Amino acid sequence: MVLTDLHSTLAHSPPMLARTGANIINMTSMSISRDTHTRKGPEKIISTESLCTTASDLPSSPSWLNSSLSSLEKVMKCDSKTTYSSASSSRMFADASQTLLFFDWDNTLFPTHHFLSHPVYSQIKSTHNMDAAHAELFSYQDTLKQFLCIACSLSDRVAIVTNSKRPWVDRCIQRYLPGLTSFMEEHQKSGQIEIVYADEAPAKRTGRNTCLRPVHKVLDNIEDKGEMLTAAKYNAMKNEATKFYSRYSGQTWKNILSFGDMEYEHDAVQEVSWRRKGPKRECLRTKAVVLPEDPTLTQLTLSLQLLQILLPAYVNLDGDIDANFKEAEDPWKELADGLQIPEMAQIPFPQHVWGRAQEPSQAEATEALDQVAILLHEKLF
Repeated sequence: MVLTDLHSTLAHSPPMLARTGANIINMTSMSISRDTHTRKGPEKIISTESLCTTASDLPSSPSWLNSSLSSLEKVMKCDSKTTYSSASSSRMFADASQTLLFFDWDNTLFPTHHFLSHPVYSQIKSTHNMDAAHAELFSYQDTLKQFLCIACSLSDRVAIVTNSKRPWVDRCIQRYLPGLTSFMEEHQKSGQIEIVYADEAPAKRTGRNTCLRPVHKVLDNIEDKGEMLTAAKYNAMKNEATKFYSRYSGQTWKNILSFGDMEYEHDAVQEVSWRRKGPKRECLRTKAVVLPEDPTLTQLTLSLQLLQILLPAYVNLDGDIDANFKEAEDPWKELADGLQIPEMAQIPFPQHVWGRAQEPSQAEATEALDQVAILLHEKLF
């Protein structure tokens, strides 16, 4: 159970992350609650006792965290064979069973450019007597695990789509993130996290006229490397979306999110949505986000900490997002506007997250993250 992983991870986290976890738990509770009237069949056994016991040990957790867990305990008994009606399904676009998350690997989840530019980093062997570089690496590893835990609590399928060659992601984890190995193996085995190598995705050519598309690239007539990489990601994303939204009869496509540091995945996911021929009742929400390119290790760590707070807002937005934060004049305001939370623009968040300023102090970063987490809780719950 993903929420068990989330509680276990948060039990060793600072107060800011405990509050973030409460946001996720509340959001998951709401999503499950929306679906309880359509569920029938024998109850699935879930260890809610262990969830609450672990949560009670969270450091400095606010009072509303315990009430969130109490609500969650009431709705977590669900059936192992969920059935959906077409009408109820369309209203549940933000449910984990209807939300598909795409993430790029290099320089989105993993700071490839930074590591290649700084050979001082090597495998984490111990948390004791670490130098500064290894301390940063360990902090990043812990943050990435927390982020993936939260992503898995919001989506039944987290697809890491890369244009690299197999087994690049596994090698990165083995060398730099050994503490993530068992987590990744477990979630890949369950099918909740899938590593997709785009160059292995089968391509299906069509004769469809594509002259009136929002993505101005002719994917069927590849002329350069950029278009080839976009085409590869398009094929991979289309295959994943087709599989994900074919798990019961009449399932429509509802909520697809993509995060990456290049335009390849941004253009590809929009292309997937544009080419989709669904039934008239289908309402597909597409959220395509371009993050800053080639982040440093500390920048990516801060970015993932912020994104794990904001991910519920992205998922639950009943609409589309088309954002390019590496080119935006004011990415923080564009983010607030895109999520329809204009008050967030008033929070003085460190510009280091966009690669436009030096690394803030730990106190400054924590204070800013706290303010965002509190605001999100007030707005979403």
